[in-house]
Amino acid sequence: MKQKSKSDNYSKIERYLPLLLGIFLIGISITKINGEDDIYWHIETGKYILENKTIPSTDVFSFATYGEKWIPFEWLWDIIAYVIFSTTGFTGLYVLTVIIVLLIFYLMFKILKKFELNTTLSTLLLFILALGIKYRIGLKPHMFTYLFFILVLYIIINFKYFGTCKISIYFIPVIFLFWGNLHMGVLAGLLIISIYLASETLAYFSKSKRIIKPDKNTLVTVFLVTIFSAAAMLINPNFIDTYIYSLEHTQMKMLDDINEWASPFDSKFLGKLFIFIYIFFLISIIFVIKYSFRKKDYFPSLLCIIFAIYSLRAVRFTTDLMLITFLFIAVSLNDSFRNRFKLFFEKKKNVAVPATIIIISFFIVLIPPNTTFRIIGFNSVFGTGLYEETFPVKVFNFIKQTGISEIGERPFQNIDCGGFFLHNFPGKKNFIDSRNLNDTIFFNLKKIMLKSPDFIPLINRYNFDYFIIFYPILEYDPQFISISVISYLSTNSNWKLIYLDNQSFLFVKSEPKFEDIIAGYEYKYFSPYNLFFKRQEFDKAMKENNIEMINEIDRIKTYEPASFYLAYLSRLYQKVF
Repeated sequence: MKQKSKSDNYSKIERYLPLLLGIFLIGISITKINGEDDIYWHIETGKYILENKTIPSTDVFSFATYGEKWIPFEWLWDIIAYVIFSTTGFTGLYVLTVIIVLLIFYLMFKILKKFELNTTLSTLLLFILALGIKYRIGLKPHMFTYLFFILVLYIIINFKYFGTCKISIYFIPVIFLFWGNLHMGVLAGLLIISIYLASETLAYFSKSKRIIKPDKNTLVTVFLVTIFSAAAMLINPNFIDTYIYSLEHTQMKMLDDINEWASPFDSKFLGKLFIFIYIFFLISIIFVIKYSFRKKDYFPSLLCIIFAIYSLRAVRFTTDLMLITFLFIAVSLNDSFRNRFKLFFEKKKNVAVPATIIIISFFIVLIPPNTTFRIIGFNSVFGTGLYEETFPVKVFNFIKQTGISEIGERPFQNIDCGGFFLHNFPGKKNFIDSRNLNDTIFFNLKKIMLKSPDFIPLINRYNFDYFIIFYPILEYDPQFISISVISYLSTNSNWKLIYLDNQSFLFVKSEPKFEDIIAGYEYKYFSPYNLFFKRQEFDKAMKENNIEMINEIDRIKTYEPASFYLAYLSRLYQKVF
């Protein structure tokens, strides 16, 4: 009886590497919503569309921009998100995200196997890719764009290089039909198919005998698929206006203040692992160009070069680059280092396979304590649902409890909790949210928040009747109280502080409609602004109104048992509060 070699044993183990990678992918796909509330206004938009049986063309959610032009170009995703959330909660949305991520990597793995890449090498490269794109994995409509990127490339590669999917290529326009109503990443999808058409056209009309030329039928097929795909994109509620509107959004000045629109080489991303992986991809394009030259094929190099330039626009596009170029980078690296890879990943499986298992397992084990995310360069938190520390959950609960949202009609709130506001207070209008309707409203928000010279006229213009100030790192930056509108509201008799916790302030306007709320909840004597910056006034209140002050301190304990104000107060007066 022939004894099995150690190599055979490692070959058997190697088969389970994709499964191990799948476990890792599931782990990094299950992270709590951390400070970005887009999912909430998407859900509320889907709800509005289904309940009203119409897709709005003007803003219906904000009192400040009500009636202004708004094209919800991700309307189909909004409906999907609402239907899933209303039936299964966040669980269903996470399941959908996990399925999309697994499908993306499964399709790429299948292509790599067709190009005869070793299983261990393929798994390791896909693992590196996963580390690089974690930044953009979440409960968002662009997940469909990532799936469609790979699905379109899967069809093209099979059609062009393996002579398969000959019928499937005609399904690309169908993909674009759905894609154009799910996410504006469809424009990048059109760029992919256009690059393919351009490369085939260049090859067909090239006079060089070294270039592999497609036949006429192939060129006609690719041309028709491209035209039909572009036409399918126009089948949406607003025809070409959808794309004009979305492109106008990319020119907004406010994007300079949003991290994901910053340059990949901005100092804020310095030292982050996903940026190193992005740079690795940029450098590896050199090998794709070399591979294209050797294979006499324009498509891989054109695709990689154009999307490399495209990715320099903003850090959010680094994921697009990595996904779109990955297959050709993997194949070209394998082509350039074939002998070395063969030696290590095939002949020395007793080293390569266990090493890959250890590396991936190490990162899997570190997912629940969130160490994996910190290594990559993110503040993600493992789990499902809301990461409450980055949302105004406590103050919103207080607003519900007291009915303030029913009494007030014109709230001031931060941009990053506008969707959360809509979700918590159905039928009520917010001030602003991350739909980014225009530059004016965003910069007016900043002027008010940071007390720019004309902030008071802006407060009067918008006629706010209550202020929700949410600042997640307030505990570590109490100076914010002084430089922000909090100091104005704290010292103006027209505004009354009725709630505070470690991250939030709630002020209501001194009007008859709020008189019962003010009578029951006003902080007359305990002022965080005075505590930090007007010590004499605070000391006076402590001495002259001691009983009232103690009552207010007890109320703070009710809503924020671990109040950093009270901890500071205890240190200041050498007394436990």
